[in-house]
Amino acid sequence: MKQNAEQFTMDRYGLRPPFASFLPGIAGLHGVPIWCYYVNRGQGIVSFGVDNKDRAVMEFLPAHRAFEAADRRGFRTFLRRDGRFFEAFAHPEQCSMTVEMNALSLTDRGGESGLAVSVDYFVLPEERVGALVRRVRVTNVSGASCAVEMLDGMPELIPYGVGDGSMKGMLQTTKAWMQVEDVPARRPYYRVRVSMGDSARVGVVEGGSFALGFDEDGALLPVVADGEALFDQDTALARPGVFAEGGLAAVLARPQHSSNLLPCAFFAREGTLRPGEGFTVSELIGQVDSRVQLDRLLERKTDDAWFRAKHSRARALTDELCAPIQTATGDPVFDAYCKYTYMDNVLRGGMPLALGADKVFYAYSRKHGDLERDYNFFSMLPELYSQGNGNYRDVNQNRRSDTFFSPFVGRQNIHAFFSLIQPDGYNPLVISMQSYALDPQRAQCLASELPGPGREALERVLAAPFTPGRLYETLLDSAPASQAEGLFSRIMTAAEARLDAAFGEGYWTDHWTYDLDLIEEYLAVFPEQERELLYERAYTYYAPQAAVAPRARRYARTENGIRQYHALDDAFTPAGQDQYLHGADGELIRGTLAEKLALLCAVKFAALDPYGMGVEMEGGKPGWYDALNGLPGMLGSSMAETYELARLLRWTVGALERNGGAVELIEELAAFLDELEALCARRREDLDAPGEIPAFWNELNDAKERYRARVYAGLSGRRTVR
Repeated sequence: MKQNAEQFTMDRYGLRPPFASFLPGIAGLHGVPIWCYYVNRGQGIVSFGVDNKDRAVMEFLPAHRAFEAADRRGFRTFLRRDGRFFEAFAHPEQCSMTVEMNALSLTDRGGESGLAVSVDYFVLPEERVGALVRRVRVTNVSGASCAVEMLDGMPELIPYGVGDGSMKGMLQTTKAWMQVEDVPARRPYYRVRVSMGDSARVGVVEGGSFALGFDEDGALLPVVADGEALFDQDTALARPGVFAEGGLAAVLARPQHSSNLLPCAFFAREGTLRPGEGFTVSELIGQVDSRVQLDRLLERKTDDAWFRAKHSRARALTDELCAPIQTATGDPVFDAYCKYTYMDNVLRGGMPLALGADKVFYAYSRKHGDLERDYNFFSMLPELYSQGNGNYRDVNQNRRSDTFFSPFVGRQNIHAFFSLIQPDGYNPLVISMQSYALDPQRAQCLASELPGPGREALERVLAAPFTPGRLYETLLDSAPASQAEGLFSRIMTAAEARLDAAFGEGYWTDHWTYDLDLIEEYLAVFPEQERELLYERAYTYYAPQAAVAPRARRYARTENGIRQYHALDDAFTPAGQDQYLHGADGELIRGTLAEKLALLCAVKFAALDPYGMGVEMEGGKPGWYDALNGLPGMLGSSMAETYELARLLRWTVGALERNGGAVELIEELAAFLDELEALCARRREDLDAPGEIPAFWNELNDAKERYRARVYAGLSGRRTVR
């Protein structure tokens, strides 16, 4: 049942085919996000945490396991009405789920219990603590007053310091490190006793997971952290026998163990409700790096009004985020579709921000890591101005319209992605989080504006590459908000952006095909900038961290024939220590976009298969469709990339003709182009003939392998004009 274009309500959701989704983890620029996944089983949420899978509060589970575990290991609501036990959401025929952009809600209409239960979930916005908010409302929908007891929470809560591997591979052993503190104070702090590394050096772990329950006035509720006090010996977590038989008094009277256990977090509430009356329990569950952060949060007046305001703010954040694509047509479903797809692009590619006078920074970007793509190791920095990791193709394709929606982005993405193109025509897989660096003298001068401890803290941050989030949090701790804002802007203006990347694994055949989209989109907004765009000397060369092996080492003879099982050269040693190539004189090599385009055209042309049809998967990886991973081993090639090559050649030749034609090239590339030109002239008749052209293919690959051997040894830095 559709409620409106931007919400979707599913009745009897637990009886529908299973699906998995997520809350987007948008906590605002001045908030710390969490990741959170849900399914249409149990009470929805099945996994959440801070940063990545190794900082889970509720264990990350792949979709299949999540569907199985949701109703036992997910959130649970246990009720007693006049001494009779019920579990909310245990009867799917009376339950509904409403999905929003940045929130999720559930309703159990009550049925036999006469107690309706509604649950709202959202990520805590605009706080320096990452947490999931869960709001549970119990309402007496019967015609008679009743005494209600409730325990609500999660049967398993992972202490800070326990990684995903420990949870899945050695949980029984790991329990020996686990402990819970401050349960009597109603602010339990879950952590491992000491560091868990297999090392003689053992350290204290300061960080902690936390779980807090509040009533409408903001008072902390009693908490149960030892599941045995609730479930007794029911290790299947099927029925909370202690509560079912004896109520809250029996549960709270039992001693709670505080160590050597996988703890839980249940909050206790009771009261007498007349018909139509109810009460609300608001829960904050998350993780912090120190108690100081938790103490700061608890200074807030966390009453019902505060939680309602946070819920409204969470909804407003996605409206503000999607404002650039606000669409008003006669079809509200289409308008909502535009909004949702825009947010999806932001989650992958990031939301561009102008920091300082001239810096473009992308907030919110992260690699997809949903329950159905459990192979991805995602990361969302637990800091303000949060950002995450990504892959070259994913980030690139989701920024292709940024100049249209945010013209101040300008050439930022063209510079970034073309600078990562290596001289062999490939690129690193992993795009790391954006950092910045400051000249030491300038850093010392700016830090001197703060008093003693603040100056020292800022100096430590500026002494190494820093993120905007870490810088901003340091300034907030060291200066009044107005001074912090001003100094933040001046530091970002003075800082130099550093785009870090990593090889990752293999070379995909299609990553480069998105680069031309960036150019075309930019010129659609700024057509008069074409010549300057082509010839500005602003592009670096990423230093290859792995080399494509020549055919003599790439191919292998097998019982099934020749296979390409050794795409990368195991003996390769990267040239130099920096991420970007320097010339023989030690200077960073910078070229033009025209040079980069000529490089891509030449190398991809030289990678055509023996039929002159598809671009060969010589780097060991196919295109985006990972299910075709076996094709490179079978000497596969792809026509999709050939069409992209034709498109790239057509655009590059036209652009050079419009703007003068001559291009300054690194000498290695110029020599390679000369070889290709001579080879094509010599073999032109063969090229026009149908069928396989092995002689041309062989000579083409010889030229490409000679070129790669030269550039893998390093670039001279010398240039020539072609």
